[in-house]
Amino acid sequence: MGEKKKELEKEIIDLRGTSCPLNFVKLILKIESMQQNKPKDNENKIILEALIDEDYCGNVVKNVKNYEYKIVYAIKEENYFRIGIKI
Repeated sequence: MGEKKKELEKEIIDLRGTSCPLNFVKLILKIESMQQNKPKDNENKIILEALIDEDYCGNVVKNVKNYEYKIVYAIKEENYFRIGIKI
């Protein structure tokens, strides 16, 4: 029988209504907190989904990439984006 793949865990941070640069600061603090608290066997299996107003999305995505975190998806909703970041 095949080995069972572990599904990705997902946490959500809602940054809608939070402007730059505070939205990015809150996002990085959340990422760092998650990294410190994740179990060793959960390597690259956690996604942080950030809900970000569309006006600020480009800046946040650029800064997340500058910190060398991997964005696994960006989904446009009505007036915001859902950004998935691999932790």
